[in-house]
Amino acid sequence: MQRNQPKRECNTRSVLPNNQSADFLNNAMEGNESDDRNSQRHLSETSERQDQILNLLSKARELQVSGEHFKNYEQAAEMLKQALRLAQETSNKDSEAEICGNLAEVLLAMDCFVESLSYGQKCLSLSNEAGRKDLEALANSYVGSAYSKLGDLTIGLEFHKKSLDAISTTDHQKQRWKCLFNLGTTSTELGDYPNATKFLTESLTVATDLGDKAAIAESNGGLGVVYYKKRQYPESIFHNEKHLTLAREVSQKKSQAIALGNLGNVHLSKGDYIKAFALYQEQLKISKEIGNKFIEGRALGALGDVYHCRGETRKAIVNYEAYLRIAESLNSKSAQANAIGKIGRAQHSLGENRKSQKNLETLLELSQEIGDKATEGFAYGFLGNTHRSLGNFEKAIFMQKKFLEISKLIGDKAAEGLANAYLGSIYYSLGDLENALKHHQFNLAINRELENKGGEGRSVEKVGNIHFERGNYNEAIKCYQESLEIARSIRDKPLEGASYANIGNAYLALGMYLQAVDIYEKAVPFAEAAGDQRMVGQMLGNLGNVYNRMGDHEKELECHQRHLSLCEALEEKQGEATAHGNIGMINYRMENLEEAIHHSEKQISISNSIGEIAGEMTGCLNLGKIYLKLDELSKAIEFQKKALCFAEKMKSLDKMGSCHYDLGVSYSKSKEFEMACDHLEKCTQLYAEVRRLLFEKDVYKVSLSDVQASSYRLYTQCLLQQEKHEEALLVTERARSAALADMMVVKYGLHDPKDGQREALNEGSLREVVSRLGGQIIYYALSGAGKENVVLWNSQGNSAPQFVGEANNWKSLLDEALSEMKVNEHPANCEDRSLPSRENTRLLEDRENEEEEEKLKGDLLCCPPSKRITPKDRSSALEKLHDVLFSCTSPDQATSDLIIVPDAELHRIPWAALRNENNESLGAQHRIRVLPSLTIMKAIFKCPPDFHDQKGAVIVGDPDVGTVLFKAKKKEESIAGLAHANEEAQEIARLFGVEPLLGEEATKARFLENLDTAALVHIAAHGNSVTGEIAFAPPPEKRKPVLDEEDVILTMAEVQNAKVRAKLVVLSCCHSATGNIRAEGVIGIARAFLGAGARSVLATLWAVNDEATLEFMRKFYQHLKVGKKASEAVRQATTALRLSQDFQSPSHWAPFVLIGDDVTFENLEQM
Repeated sequence: MQRNQPKRECNTRSVLPNNQSADFLNNAMEGNESDDRNSQRHLSETSERQDQILNLLSKARELQVSGEHFKNYEQAAEMLKQALRLAQETSNKDSEAEICGNLAEVLLAMDCFVESLSYGQKCLSLSNEAGRKDLEALANSYVGSAYSKLGDLTIGLEFHKKSLDAISTTDHQKQRWKCLFNLGTTSTELGDYPNATKFLTESLTVATDLGDKAAIAESNGGLGVVYYKKRQYPESIFHNEKHLTLAREVSQKKSQAIALGNLGNVHLSKGDYIKAFALYQEQLKISKEIGNKFIEGRALGALGDVYHCRGETRKAIVNYEAYLRIAESLNSKSAQANAIGKIGRAQHSLGENRKSQKNLETLLELSQEIGDKATEGFAYGFLGNTHRSLGNFEKAIFMQKKFLEISKLIGDKAAEGLANAYLGSIYYSLGDLENALKHHQFNLAINRELENKGGEGRSVEKVGNIHFERGNYNEAIKCYQESLEIARSIRDKPLEGASYANIGNAYLALGMYLQAVDIYEKAVPFAEAAGDQRMVGQMLGNLGNVYNRMGDHEKELECHQRHLSLCEALEEKQGEATAHGNIGMINYRMENLEEAIHHSEKQISISNSIGEIAGEMTGCLNLGKIYLKLDELSKAIEFQKKALCFAEKMKSLDKMGSCHYDLGVSYSKSKEFEMACDHLEKCTQLYAEVRRLLFEKDVYKVSLSDVQASSYRLYTQCLLQQEKHEEALLVTERARSAALADMMVVKYGLHDPKDGQREALNEGSLREVVSRLGGQIIYYALSGAGKENVVLWNSQGNSAPQFVGEANNWKSLLDEALSEMKVNEHPANCEDRSLPSRENTRLLEDRENEEEEEKLKGDLLCCPPSKRITPKDRSSALEKLHDVLFSCTSPDQATSDLIIVPDAELHRIPWAALRNENNESLGAQHRIRVLPSLTIMKAIFKCPPDFHDQKGAVIVGDPDVGTVLFKAKKKEESIAGLAHANEEAQEIARLFGVEPLLGEEATKARFLENLDTAALVHIAAHGNSVTGEIAFAPPPEKRKPVLDEEDVILTMAEVQNAKVRAKLVVLSCCHSATGNIRAEGVIGIARAFLGAGARSVLATLWAVNDEATLEFMRKFYQHLKVGKKASEAVRQATTALRLSQDFQSPSHWAPFVLIGDDVTFENLEQM
């Protein structure tokens, strides 16, 4: 006995409604009463054999109506065959025709399609001989259904049309319903949805007129499938739920099973895997109860689909193979095609490309053989994906275009979207990002229109990948986070894993290495659980890149070699090329240059063979680095130019920038500084655009600045080599506190980053800023020739900044100076309680860029020996540090204002404590201010006049914190009270006539709600030792024995998101001027207040004594209230402490630093 089964999407494509399992008997004996009586009359006129026939037909009917179990059908078929033999013995052609038709129908219900076809053809032949139009209509219907179930859809459709033509000459409405229903379901399978809708709607009308609930149910089910195919999910759910409800009302198990499967398909496509799984399980249970192999196979395949979507691919394949065995036992080409296609797709997702190719080619052949256009389209699409993985891009594009063509032809919008997605992925691999984005966005729009959450998640992820390649990391991360959210909501494990991995890639590109490691570790289990070897390989490659940044080259090499082995086994050419490139660069770093060249050339060769220009670009760039190390500069430049051509084709900002940077390195090494500057100018412009596209994401910009810093330093060196001193300062200024300047101009309403890049400081605006600042400005910048080498500029009045020289050996002197001042040796009354540090955004160094700078060390000296500054032989570290940093540009004694623009760890220097050649502290001689950059002063000077014209004050003192659990260290800390901070806040509040926030009242919420109306903000509280973040009291509803840190710690992010319009923010806390030192500057709480809108910030460099701070603040406000500049008030307060009996040590008065503008308050009492 042979059986067959159609595809999962075709659950309602049976010849007759499932509640009519004995439908022929109903038609021949009940539904078609006149024919039944005629048949009975013929039989009764015969001998005893004819009575036996009648008896057998009656028993067969009883079996049919007693239940839908397969055994009932088997027994009924056996009785009908006995009846047929008796009819043949009596030579009763009429009875013989009717019984053949009856057998054809029962065998259809048993999924014995070949045998059913044989009896249907006999019925058709006999009915033609007898001139029985009613039987002819039924016979055509049975033959059509058998052909359709066997996959010959076009032939099946022709027979159904003949059936409708035949029945139109009669008045048999039930048979007319069957014909219309079968025409509708077969048209659905052929992708002819307009005709399918027309026929099924007509069938529903006929069924409704007949009042036949079972037929109404089937027609609704058929329409549900059409709407599902058209991806009109709400309409599909409506009709399928009607089908299920009516099937339950008439107790038709088979019909219920089909309705459950159809509903499951809709929910699966919408991404509701949980609901779909439950529906398919119920369908499988019913199919086994009634012994229906046809539906059982379909349910197994559907459950496999859910496993596949969830990433449990091996489980999915087990189900698909069970489905295939059933399909083969039924000899159904369409069901076999469906099962084989599912297996092929699953194999492709596991990276088993050759196995996948073989199965998908079989799918294509079967779909063409049976005339199933929809399946043929998908076969082309799936095969195209396999060829893409194998690197056969030309063939892949051809197949995807065929898929797109067929999808449009049959009007399948979802398939059209998928074809666009597949084409987009190919163009992405080829580096054609513009075409890739167009196709993926088209697919995204369709998925959103169709409410397909799984498809939407994948589309968003693909769009994110394109933004990533273009260097738009902000948009990329937004997309990845959206795809991650969707994946979690629908429990799509592969998408969740891919989203994590992509976020990790973005963090890696931004230099956020610790976050990248954390994210990659989250992604790996998803790949392993899914058994997706390609994804496992990608994860290994990603981890290898992180180990590179960590300097663990042994682990890095192990990861990339495993990645290479996996890709070679899977014939995953793109991954193989990438792995070769990574292994080549490991050998480059380990000085195995011959091996490095071999692997880089392999990367280029493989990438070229598959047309993958991103791989060719990377390989050429890597060869450029290798030949540079070999001092073969012409070869290095040749490959770097090739890489640039590829990057320009891809229109990737970041990659074009990298190519220009490498060319800048090569030309600078060959002393062609003008050419080097040309490329470095282009590089820094491209990098600035990459940074702009991060928009408001300050944490990303800060980290990216670390990655890009070497290009600005190299550019500065090359300009200094040409004695273009002012240009060199302007280049340095472009990168200095650029993210902070971005924040400030947005807060001031001066610029929207979406309108283009913020205007950088130029020659004219530089002079304007210098002039408005007044005083003497000393500007420092790391030279790139070593971590302790800095170059200096000096500017005063309206004159252009003058290059002074290069200093080194200051870092060790700084440590000596801090030790000399006994900064870390405070008694117990120091306010600092060592609040555990929160997460750092980046603790790992960018070793790759460091290596580039290291290559140039010694080759590029920024100034001649006469300009190099060395310390004089003096005893104190504070004196020596002064000599190193100021001896060539000693602050003018006649100039009161000394403005310092430091770089890197120079921000840690207590400038006021440095001693000049007369052994006088700078703080005694000058009003000292520190600027993160000159650019931020340009922003402050241009801010609207009324922006800082507030009148109020917010004063905070001694917040009652309690015990806090700090997540980073998983440690509880008890935060003690600060008596002098409380007193300090009350005294200052009296000056302003305001009520201070003290103790339990000093919550974050109370503080933040009043910020935008305050001209002055003063906080006397505990500060974090790393970032200066401040501890506040918890809100009343959150107070408990052990507090959560988010309820008490005022973070940098919270400050940056607040509206601050204060002229001055005084952070009378420990470490408030400190933070993580990055290329951007000092990333701490003081910077956060400047970025939020504050004009000036007074902060501290280290843990300050509680009583000394109180005394300092008394003196500071005493001078501030009479209209003195903030810098003068700081100098007077510093002098008072320095001359006091108890606080004369620099550790008490030197940590206070004024950052930003020099503000004044005309009348504090009026405020």
